[in-house]
Amino acid sequence: MKKMMFSFFLFWVALPIRAQEFIPQEFWGLWEATANRDAGLKSFDLAQEQILLQDKALRYRFLPNLELNASYTRLGEDLRFDSDMESLLMGSQRLLAKEALGIPFNAALPEQVPLSEIPPILERNILKASADMDWLLYSGGKIKQGRKALQAKGEMQLAQKQMQKEMLFNNLLQTYDQLGLLLAAEKVLLQTGDYLAQQENFVEKAIANGLAIPIDRKKIELAKKQLALKVEEQKSKKKIVLALLAQQSQLPAEELANLRPQLALPAEKNWSSERRVELNALEAAQKALHAQEKMERQSFIPKLALKGHYEILQQDLSLLDPKAYIALGMNWTLFDGRQGYLKAEEKALEQQKVKEKIREVEEQLLLAETKAQADWDLAQEKIELQKAEKKLAEEHYALVQEQYRNGLTDLREPLAALKDIEQISFSLAQTKYQARRAYLALIQAKGQLIKTIEQQ
Repeated sequence: MKKMMFSFFLFWVALPIRAQEFIPQEFWGLWEATANRDAGLKSFDLAQEQILLQDKALRYRFLPNLELNASYTRLGEDLRFDSDMESLLMGSQRLLAKEALGIPFNAALPEQVPLSEIPPILERNILKASADMDWLLYSGGKIKQGRKALQAKGEMQLAQKQMQKEMLFNNLLQTYDQLGLLLAAEKVLLQTGDYLAQQENFVEKAIANGLAIPIDRKKIELAKKQLALKVEEQKSKKKIVLALLAQQSQLPAEELANLRPQLALPAEKNWSSERRVELNALEAAQKALHAQEKMERQSFIPKLALKGHYEILQQDLSLLDPKAYIALGMNWTLFDGRQGYLKAEEKALEQQKVKEKIREVEEQLLLAETKAQADWDLAQEKIELQKAEKKLAEEHYALVQEQYRNGLTDLREPLAALKDIEQISFSLAQTKYQARRAYLALIQAKGQLIKTIEQQ
């Protein structure tokens, strides 16, 4: 399975990256691997399955329950009528026999006429087997409202899953952009190294021709050592970021080293605002509480059920035991000590709390959208300014380099100008990184981030 995931990831890495693509194709392969292993997202999927099972359980409450029961009982002795009753029954038996034989009732019954013994009401050995049915016909509306509450709970879980997706996506893209920032820094240091190599070549020729002093060579060597230290620092940071990406996606760091994130800025600037998933979650919670409140208020509605019973083994039944019966029953709670009312009022108060939370979150989200828009606009202005600063620094470097070659200044001026180019290039890359953060915050504030994620 992991090998298949690696192949899938490499497929994404192999796709071309457009220069102005805000979220490149290679990132979506990384996102797929990360989302598939996230325990939080899996937990929400399991919670959705659990809600479906709970909904089925409520629907199946209207199916009849059938039971088979069997029992064996041994009494201390047979259950019989008392002696007076048995004497009465025997006397009645004699009268019936005399009537059948045509003997006067006051005459003695011949001894040869047999009489039956009075059987016991219930023998001591009792073996029973029966079938019972319980069938709920009407729940007073509680099951209907319970299903509505479960449906709203499922909507809330879905919104919370989307919130988890946004957070996971945001964190992953941030780490991905950090890698892009480090790669941009590597390019800057590589450019500085090229400049130093050119400068070193010129200094060596100048020293050989008596146009420069040996101290300039030492200055170049010191600058190269400083550059080497910066390169090592960048390698260490890159190793840490790749380890973090490997932890998030469970992909090997060797494969992730092939990533080439670019701090590209998006071409899109205008987004319409959509309903935020945070508000969807709160509104679903409010719907669930409303259904629970109605369920509590409907506890006084009568409930109807059908009951049936059939004795499969009838030989051990007593004279008073029915062989079968069917009954329609009603359960009607007339007064429960106001417990249902109090529970309903509690749910109503919880709804009010959620309503106030919705109002508060709406205000916070509006403020967050305003801030994200301002940060994005400011970042774009800073980028344009720093591009101009970089161009000016490069022109200044060319000027002092020409002056140094003509002997109008010493080596410190070109090296200082080179350091300015390096610093401005670092700042420009950092500003692009911050601009991408601001843009992501903006599309999230407008409710477009989850659509971007789920449309892939």
